[in-house]
Amino acid sequence: MNTKALSKTDVDAITKRFTSKDFTNNKNLFSDGKSKTPTLWQKKSDKTVLLKVDDAWYKPTHELVGK
Repeated sequence: MNTKALSKTDVDAITKRFTSKDFTNNKNLFSDGKSKTPTLWQKKSDKTVLLKVDDAWYKPTHELVGK
């Protein structure tokens, strides 16, 4: 998310929502791979979740693309 355009309160609220169990158990967002309805992600196991990361997590990618 663009943390320069959002307040810390908004960033925290979005992070909390996207990393919650309710979010990752939402069948409209995560399918089991057998559904005929497309979703954003496939949930291969209970370990499939969205994680909070910071910009340092992307450092290897930044180095590859020269950012």
